[in-house]
Amino acid sequence: MKELYNARGTRIWNCIRDFLAVHYRFNTRVDNPFWRECREKTDLGASEEVVEYYQDNGPSGLWRVPLFHKTEYNYFGMEGYFAMLVGMKVPYKRTFQATRDESQFWKKVQQEFKSRAQQAYSVKEALELVRAPQWEWPGEIFKYPPGIGLRR
Repeated sequence: MKELYNARGTRIWNCIRDFLAVHYRFNTRVDNPFWRECREKTDLGASEEVVEYYQDNGPSGLWRVPLFHKTEYNYFGMEGYFAMLVGMKVPYKRTFQATRDESQFWKKVQQEFKSRAQQAYSVKEALELVRAPQWEWPGEIFKYPPGIGLRR
């Protein structure tokens, strides 16, 4: 038990270390001797594979499953890594160029979402509805799926 516990703790701390290493390697906000050395010498550890993928493909989730199934990354996930890499403007090689038809289709999707959002309740309206004395929550909303109930 002790060895398993320690191994798990080691994996967690290594995951945190490797995730933070991405920040130290690519942060260009401050240019001083400390940050220059960080950019030049930080070892990415297990994050190297994620960074290589990002630099080749950009923030694409296409290979999420094979890339992020490993324990080394799954604490922060693809979103965590991509948020950092995109936020720090780390360059990547491939950029998607939509065709004219794809661009037109995407504009239609955006217009549909905008139209639906404009018809939605405001926060104030939604709160008034659920706080009203006659409001009843749907009966099935808080039930677990079959086989996933709480054990007694």
